[in-house]
This record gives sequence, structure tokens and C-alpha cells, in this order.
Amino acid sequence: ITQIDSSDYPFVDMYVTLPAVLRPGRVRTMRVFEGEKEAALIEIRDLTVAARDEEITVSLILDTSKSMAGIKLVEARKALETFSQTLPPDARINLVTFSDRVRIAAAGIRPESISDYTRNITASGHTALFDAIVTGTDRLASISGRRAVLVLTDGMANRGNHSMESALERAEAEGVS
Repeated sequence: ITQIDSSDYPFVDMYVTLPAVLRPGRVRTMRVFEGEKEAALIEIRDLTVAARDEEITVSLILDTSKSMAGIKLVEARKALETFSQTLPPDARINLVTFSDRVRIAAAGIRPESISDYTRNITASGHTALFDAIVTGTDRLASISGRRAVLVLTDGMANRGNHSMESALERAEAEGVS
């Protein structure tokens, strides 16, 4: 469940992420549990697929500055791998790393290969955060379908040419989430 809207109570809109095999017409009811005990059986009246069938490309932006050394970088790698496993198999990923400089570590790879590109990443330097966001956004500019940028960082930008405002303006202008 990603969102619940009860503003039109007693009707409730619930937004969920479902496996690709569950398309509209296949799901009729949903069981609700409290702990291990079934609490309710809900009839589903409308099941629609958002833009899910449209291909998605994601720029994953990973902070590799010195402050990310150790467990932070290990956990960030795990988070990228876990996130990538939630993407459809035909999704494309750009991996952008940053410290003092921005680097495109991978472009247009499939989700299952993300660990091949994160395995040997090390931490050093400062934090060019907003330059990395602009680079990740620019990698998506000419691509059709759904496009998103996901940033993993522990810090504040202390290097680079772009501000938060210019990075957000670029993403908005390109229609990137």
C-alpha cells in the first residue's frame, strides 16, 4: 500500500503496487489482516493500472563522498539493489555517482545488473549533490516513458556549480519525477 485517501469516506481509495501478473480484471477481492488474523474481506470495485505499462528509466544517484565511507555506503548499495529488484525487468537504470565530481557509472543497464556496477564503488572527497541531480536528469531528457531520479545521500552539497533550485527547475522542465 503506497497511499490511502479517505477524503470521500465511506469510500476509500487505496493505491497499491501489485506484481505485473495482476492486471485489471484478475483481482476481485482483497483480504485485510491484523497481525495473523483476517480482519476483513474487501470487494474491489475498480482496479486500474496507472502508467505502469509504460517503460520506466531511473537515474539512481549515489553519494560516494568521504562521509559515506563504511556502513553507510554498504547500506546504500543494498538499498539500490533492493530498489532495482522492484523495477520491471525491462526498466533501464542510469547509475550516477558523485563526490567532488559527478561520474556516470552505468547507463541504460537492466535492474538485475546493478550490483555489477555498485560492487567496487568507494567513498572519498566532498559532495557535488546538485550537479549529480542535474546530470541524472539530463541522462533522462531524451528518453520517452516514465522517468525518475532517486538520490541516496547523507549530506549537504558543498561542491559544484548547481543549486538545489536549479536542479529542481531542470527536473521539472524535463518532466522528471
